[in-house]
Amino acid sequence: MRKPIHSRRAIIAVMSLCAAALLLTGARFGVYPAFISAPDHVHIMVTRVQISPKETNRTTVFNRQFGAVAQQIYAQLVAGGRIPPGGVTSCPAGAFTYYRYELTFSRAGIQTGVATSDAQGCLFITLAYLGGQDVFSWYAANGVSFWVRLHQLVGAPLPINAIYSVP
Repeated sequence: MRKPIHSRRAIIAVMSLCAAALLLTGARFGVYPAFISAPDHVHIMVTRVQISPKETNRTTVFNRQFGAVAQQIYAQLVAGGRIPPGGVTSCPAGAFTYYRYELTFSRAGIQTGVATSDAQGCLFITLAYLGGQDVFSWYAANGVSFWVRLHQLVGAPLPINAIYSVP
């Protein structure tokens, strides 16, 4: 028995909608982040965190959005080298006052990833994206500090009490 034509059309329409939805929601971002389309926008928020025995105070010290430099910031972040899950590290002790960085990347208005770092200890940067997350070093193989490059590009504050090279 032959299927009615309208049922085939419905199946094709549903499959087309699903394919379009996957593209629009960024299903391609499930791959390693260095291979996703470069972001065209980044929102950067830096918060000063002060921890005392009685309370934790948070003050926003930098809160800006950028378009033109988003791709350069992202490229510097992933150039830092991926830290393998469960990798053994030896980091200095954390401080009671530090900056927390949050960089939200997007492309064509769709969020593609959020990078966060408390910028203390090893200064690692965690990049969460659709499909997972990776941790990157602040120090790129090309000898450039992510923090210094971020400061150069957008004027974001450098980490507090951190040891990094400034050109």
